[in-house]
Amino acid sequence: MKKQLKSLVILCLSLVISAPLLASDEPLPIDQLSAFSEAFRRIKSQYVEPIDDRILLEGAIKGMMETLDPHSRYLSANSMIDLEASATGEYSGLGIEVAADDGKIIVMRTIEGAPADRDGVQQGDEITEINNLSVQGMSLEESLGLMQGESGEKINLTLVRQEQPAFTVSLVRELIQIKSVSAQLLTGKVGYVQVEQFQMETATELEEGIKKMKKEASSRLSGLILDLRNNPGGVLSAAVEVSDLFLNKGLIVSTKGRMSISNNNHYATFGDILDGSPLVVLINGGSASASEIVAGALQDQNRAVLMGTRSFGKGSVQTVWDLADNSGIKLTTARYYTPSGKTIQGHGVEPDLEVFAGTFVKEENKEIHESDLPNTLTNTHKDFSLSKTKPLKYTDEGLVKNDNQLREALHALQAMVLSSNLKKKHTG
Repeated sequence: MKKQLKSLVILCLSLVISAPLLASDEPLPIDQLSAFSEAFRRIKSQYVEPIDDRILLEGAIKGMMETLDPHSRYLSANSMIDLEASATGEYSGLGIEVAADDGKIIVMRTIEGAPADRDGVQQGDEITEINNLSVQGMSLEESLGLMQGESGEKINLTLVRQEQPAFTVSLVRELIQIKSVSAQLLTGKVGYVQVEQFQMETATELEEGIKKMKKEASSRLSGLILDLRNNPGGVLSAAVEVSDLFLNKGLIVSTKGRMSISNNNHYATFGDILDGSPLVVLINGGSASASEIVAGALQDQNRAVLMGTRSFGKGSVQTVWDLADNSGIKLTTARYYTPSGKTIQGHGVEPDLEVFAGTFVKEENKEIHESDLPNTLTNTHKDFSLSKTKPLKYTDEGLVKNDNQLREALHALQAMVLSSNLKKKHTG
């Protein structure tokens, strides 16, 4: 049974609610509605094959959403379930990620300790049948729908692995919990935290990770690297809470839209989990939305040094509404603004120190940003312009192996720690 999505604040997605339509002062376009009705009637009566009303109406909703910006879209019932799972980090399933590849359903990853992992499903396996039903000709969404269901239910997957004969595994669905934060202690009591996406429990996971590293260091951390690279966003409240962990006061983010419900200011509360220790935030072209809220807040409040490359530039807020048939729509309803009052829509957050993943060759480092998408919202800020003056490039060709950006972040943080210690020594 699908859980109802209630009062989830997401960014990308804001306010997941079931609510009546708000009245509009504008009159309904009678002529256009009449044309729609006529087109519907013609298709129903004269199309070469009978077609279900539900399919036509669903297509009409999809068509309306596709005329808007890239982030407004129709959500099927299964997509609504996936959205909830993404926001909460929990879902009932097998712990398996799949993708469509040339008409085949391929296992991309299994979650450690989940049913698929325990029963030997491997990356690269092709799923040919689900409960004895062939997946040939099915869409990815249809195959996922067959694998989803209540915890405790059994499901059979027929798999093909490389050149081996097909075999069947019997799995039992259970509640899968996806962690969004990984943390580890680096040299010099420097903490490193990677946030893959912003879920409802991300701030709690981050706080626990930092406390664990503090315990391992037997003292406060000398500094922290917060890695938001390739983080596409997630829950707005989580972005606010994560920012608040490192701030004592001040505005974190504001949202502004046509409706009063879309206009909000979010402020920090007292308490810096690092007690003022230096903070470096890593971003790149894959850092979007909620990631940009955190990066923008910490940069504007002078709490962190941003390193990496310009972020994606998604500065819009989407609201998700349930529809009567358990489907929904995701509609862009507001823009968000950093503490300094700037919108990053189509622009992104500029790092303080620009560091590339490898040797800098401009033609080979092309990133896709919000401004490259079709029908994207324009940036209406009067001071908006893509910076022609590049930030200081902080690169070292000798560190391009493995993770150049992380290496440079560690070097910068160590320099900040040394500078802070020297300042304390001279003033102490």
